Amino acid sequence: MKTSLLLLLAVLVSLATRGPAGNAPAMRTYLGVMAREAPPELRAQLDVAPGFGLVVEEVEPESPAAQAGLERHDVLLRLGDQRLVTMEQLRALVEDARPGQQVELAVIRRGQRQTLPVTLGQIDLEELARREAVERQQQEERERRERMEREQMERAERERAELREKSEAEAGHLVTTAHSQARVIRRDESGEYELLIEDGKKSFVARPRDGGENRWDLDEEGVRDRIPEPFRDQLAELEKVQVGLAVPGMR
Repeated sequence: MKTSLLLLLAVLVSLATRGPAGNAPAMRTYLGVMAREAPPELRAQLDVAPGFGLVVEEVEPESPAAQAGLERHDVLLRLGDQRLVTMEQLRALVEDARPGQQVELAVIRRGQRQTLPVTLGQIDLEELARREAVERQQQEERERRERMEREQMERAERERAELREKSEAEAGHLVTTAHSQARVIRRDESGEYELLIEDGKKSFVARPRDGGENRWDLDEEGVRDRIPEPFRDQLAELEKVQVGLAVPGMR
C-alpha cells in the first residue's frame, strides 16, 4: 500500500472561517476514514468496474464516517452521484461540500450493496494536521511491517523451494526400460549412480562428483564385497527401485 493512496479524508470548504478577532481556529470539512484504491482481484469478485472503488482501511472513532456506520473493509462506490475512482477525487468532492451537509455514500459490505447517509463534520486545521502526522507515522510503520512480512515470506518460500529441490535431487531416480533392458539412475550431491540391467545381466556404475567412473559386473562372484561401502549404499537404494521393475531376465 502506498502512503499516497491512504489519506485521512478531512477536507476543507475552500475558505477557512475565523471570528471577528481573527483568532478563531480555521475549520475544515471532513469525513474521517482511511482508504485505498480497490485492487483488481477484489473488483472482479465484487463485480465493480475496473478503476472504480475504494477500500476502507480505518474509520476514525466518533467521526462522521463512524457515526454513519461505515466499517473497515467496506468498499466505497459513490459519494452522491459521483463514482469513486481515486482518493484525490474523493477529497475534491468533500471539499465542495459544507460542514453539516448530508450526503449518500454507496458501499459494498460483505458482498451486499447498500447506501449510508453521512452528515459531514468539521475539524480544526491544527487538530487535522496533528492527526495526519500521527496517521503518517502509523502508516509508515504498517508499511514497514508489511514489507518485513513479505520479505520473510519470500525468504521462507525460497528456503522451502531449495529444500524441496535438494530433497528431490537426493531422493530422485530416473528409470528407463526397453525390452530386456533397464536403467535406474540416482543423483545426489555426491555424484551419479547407475544400475544397468541388460539381457539378464546386471552392472553398477558410480560416477562420483570428484571425478572418475567405476563399473562393477554384479553377476561376478564376490564383486559386491569389492565395492566401496559408500557406493554399496547407493547400490542398495537403486536395487530398491529395481525390485518394482518388470524386465524379462531381471533378477
